[in-house]
Amino acid sequence: AWQHTPNPEVRKWSLPSSQHRGLGAPQTYGRSAVDPPPMASALLALPGVRSVLLGADYVSVTKEGSSEWEEVIAAVDECLAQPELFQEVAADEAQPTREWSEIEKEIAEVIHDRIRP
Repeated sequence: AWQHTPNPEVRKWSLPSSQHRGLGAPQTYGRSAVDPPPMASALLALPGVRSVLLGADYVSVTKEGSSEWEEVIAAVDECLAQPELFQEVAADEAQPTREWSEIEKEIAEVIHDRIRP
């Protein structure tokens, strides 16, 4: 089910808990994105979709100005009903990450201790 947002060109879909992506900060992807995740690629391939914002437990879609929401919503609903999109995301997230360098650790510590509070 989708929700209105303050921007009339954007709609938001909340993901069921079984499909939460478990990611950190939301990421925006447009048609020119390099190597977007499978879910973003699938949504951007839909007619009328200009950009996609993927959050941990939601997806927001920005439509192209001339597109009708009825058509975009139906296409997004159908796309999000594909369980393989969520399985691919889980597989991508399971890949090991590299160790942080000392400077990266220091930057993360400064952000956590000084900027976030």
